[in-house]
Amino acid sequence: MKKNFFRILIFSLTLEILTIFFFIILSLLPPRIFEINNNSKILKPSFKKIKITHLTPPKIIKGIYLTSYSLTNENKIKEIFKLVSQDKINSLVIDIKDFSGKIFYPSQRKKIRAYQNYPFLVKNLALFLKKFHNQGIYLIGRIVVFQDPVLAKIRPELALKKKNSNQIWKDNLNLAWLDPAAIEVWEYNLEIAQEAYENGFDEINFDYVRFPSGKDLKSISYPFFNEKLISKREVIKNFFRYLKENLAPIPISLDIFGMTTIKKDDLGIGQVLEDGFLNFDFICPMVYPSHYSENFLGFKNPAQFPFEIVNYSLKETLKRLMVFNGLKPNTTSTLKELKNLKPKIRPWLQVFSLKTLYSSEMVKLEIKAVKEALKAHFNGYLLWNPKNIYLPQIWE
Repeated sequence: MKKNFFRILIFSLTLEILTIFFFIILSLLPPRIFEINNNSKILKPSFKKIKITHLTPPKIIKGIYLTSYSLTNENKIKEIFKLVSQDKINSLVIDIKDFSGKIFYPSQRKKIRAYQNYPFLVKNLALFLKKFHNQGIYLIGRIVVFQDPVLAKIRPELALKKKNSNQIWKDNLNLAWLDPAAIEVWEYNLEIAQEAYENGFDEINFDYVRFPSGKDLKSISYPFFNEKLISKREVIKNFFRYLKENLAPIPISLDIFGMTTIKKDDLGIGQVLEDGFLNFDFICPMVYPSHYSENFLGFKNPAQFPFEIVNYSLKETLKRLMVFNGLKPNTTSTLKELKNLKPKIRPWLQVFSLKTLYSSEMVKLEIKAVKEALKAHFNGYLLWNPKNIYLPQIWE
């Protein structure tokens, strides 16, 4: 019995020593990185290091919007690479955090990871982005800021509430919002932006940087915002400044309502064009003709007049940018002055049907309108289609 006991004891000690030795050796190896195919399936572990690189913005950006789901589809990626090889596009706007509040990859930051109780489309962001950089594609990461059902559910004290019931308030699409005046929400989105850039995104794009719009707004109770102490405009302007101060020198861009190009007030959502000029590298007015009100510029259905709507809106934007830079509009400015105006105006254009059927010809008219309105300041455009369908005829 004693012999068997000692044999077992020696065997156990030997096994434990070997196990400890194995983990010591493993800890000295480079961190394991999982290679990902186009369908986001883990193929095999490897021990290669990823060198993070960043591309400078193309002189003329020809970008399209893609959901993170589209970019994990092999056929969609082939389609994108073909458009790139044909010089039709050179940039992608990809959702980092979309309308759902979900981020498509696992964060390595504690403040973000704490709220990521959902499956991921991609396991390793840096490796995923590298294959697009290898094709020379400029990568813009889009963050939906204050519309965030994920954080609102987990941290209801940060969310907008209904005055009477104290339940979470939801917009027309049944989506929850966070209070734009909550500093913790600012910090959360800042960390998302910083980590995305560190993993290879070339530019960070901010959307839904505003107070909610639509119906039933009077029923909202704000846990932090107090309109008696501060205006909506000041809240959003302060957030703009916060992003600039904490993200410089990372290129940052702002998606802003198309109506801000022709209105001087904050539209009740806190957005004023000049506040964007002051804090971002790129201003992206969403000049979708379908989003302009009936009889705008005398058109019963503005959606049917893509050239006129886009051209007028961007001419007004350029005038205000010139004033912002100390130039007089409606006077002869040199090509160099227009070209060097900062920030850059880079509009979102409509590639979806709403209030009228949108064709490739209508998108072409939008692009033409941008070029004619911005003249020497023309530096590109972004195309928006929520279904991510972009026909080659758009550029032909």
